[in-house]
Amino acid sequence: MFRFGWIGLLAVFSGMGLCVLLREARAQGDEDALLTWKAKGFEIVYDDQLAEYRLSSQRGELGTYGRHEYRRLLSDLKSVYKVRDQELLDSIAQHTLVRRVSRPTSEELLQQSFLTLDLSKRLLTGGSSRCSSEPSEIVGPSQYSVSLSSAAEKRLSHQLIEEKMERDGYFPLGKLLKTKVELLTSNDNPLHGLAYKAGLTRYKEGIEGDDRGKTLTVQNDVNFQFEGGQVTLRTSAQGFSRLSSMASEVSINGKVHQTYFKKDSKGQYYQEFLSVDGHEVQVRKELGFKDIYVKVNVRQETLGDSRGAAAVLQREWHKAVDIPLKYQNIENIKTQTRHEVGLTVGKDFVIHETPQTVYRSDWSGGAIGATQADFNSLTSGVDFKVQRRRPGDPQNLHPKFEARVYANARAYQDKEVDRSVGAQITSRMKVTREGFVYVTGGVASENDRFSREYGREERSERGRYDLQHYLGMGFETAF
Repeated sequence: MFRFGWIGLLAVFSGMGLCVLLREARAQGDEDALLTWKAKGFEIVYDDQLAEYRLSSQRGELGTYGRHEYRRLLSDLKSVYKVRDQELLDSIAQHTLVRRVSRPTSEELLQQSFLTLDLSKRLLTGGSSRCSSEPSEIVGPSQYSVSLSSAAEKRLSHQLIEEKMERDGYFPLGKLLKTKVELLTSNDNPLHGLAYKAGLTRYKEGIEGDDRGKTLTVQNDVNFQFEGGQVTLRTSAQGFSRLSSMASEVSINGKVHQTYFKKDSKGQYYQEFLSVDGHEVQVRKELGFKDIYVKVNVRQETLGDSRGAAAVLQREWHKAVDIPLKYQNIENIKTQTRHEVGLTVGKDFVIHETPQTVYRSDWSGGAIGATQADFNSLTSGVDFKVQRRRPGDPQNLHPKFEARVYANARAYQDKEVDRSVGAQITSRMKVTREGFVYVTGGVASENDRFSREYGREERSERGRYDLQHYLGMGFETAF
């Protein structure tokens, strides 16, 4: 009798406490969906819609914790990040208690079910009342096994997965922050030949190219940026060319002679053209400490001649803008296809930042394995950026202006080495509430194996390879 009396009193007091917590939770629910705690060098933001805590520092986000994982958050704050503000830690714990009463998640409901079961068994199987001389220590089991019907198990699994996806996004890299579509082009002629067409430059003089070696590039990227990394789908076409000649027979005074012609009957120059068409998937994962990331690339390249995408683009572009130089491609390349898999480890970090400007750098190194042994290689790269912040963009997802310089190298198994050094500027303009259009331009010195093979004439005549002039544009939107 006393046993159930104590249970009744416990239920009454528990109910009273629950009412107090519910009132606090409702009052808390009237506040903004985002709450912030600040410690020295750290910030914890709670998102009520996602039921998660986000821990960040001046260098960026450090981790995301579901509300049911608050104990792990408190442990990391104390042991990993050495936060000693006990009042802050207690405040987070109290906040979790209030919110889980007003709006429990499936994980919290499951945890509470086990706690309730544990309490019930302790009360019903523990010691006798205080009036008894028997020990009053309450002892009960702490581990339970629960049997669920297949239908109940499916419902619970579905609910847990759904809430996990709601917090972390529908991709293992976390919540989607923004998407970007970009078209980037390059040519060995400034403005892709329009400067020459307008009479601003002269053929093979100064910065004007000669369509030898690496003559054009077109690259299209679709990028998805998540909290914990990025996914990029990429297609590209690169064109390399060199002048050539065709053998022909002529009859003079009844005798047949073989000779070579540099032009065809329409006055078009004969050239050998290499078109390198690529398709690539790139996944980048932020490791969550010291700004280090890992990047995996899977790429397929097809090497062809006049039937390749770059060769077609050159012909159509010259025709569209009526550039006087016309070419007749000689088809003498057997189409080849190769595949590459690359692994890169890098560090992308903030060097210095002010309320208006961010200075960043990216250092990386990696390895590439290819189905053609000569293309097995090691890579390295360094990148420096100066970004002008946009007001109202604390994560600096859409810099108003960006200036960049970079250098990359790739050393092949057959001792060939590619090198490139360049500079690029980008400017963004807001066109919708969350959408931006941007334009980019730059110039680069690129010395790679195909440029050397197809640009020997250019190298011997001018003492260097032509610069690559980049122009591009894109659209990006935040979520």
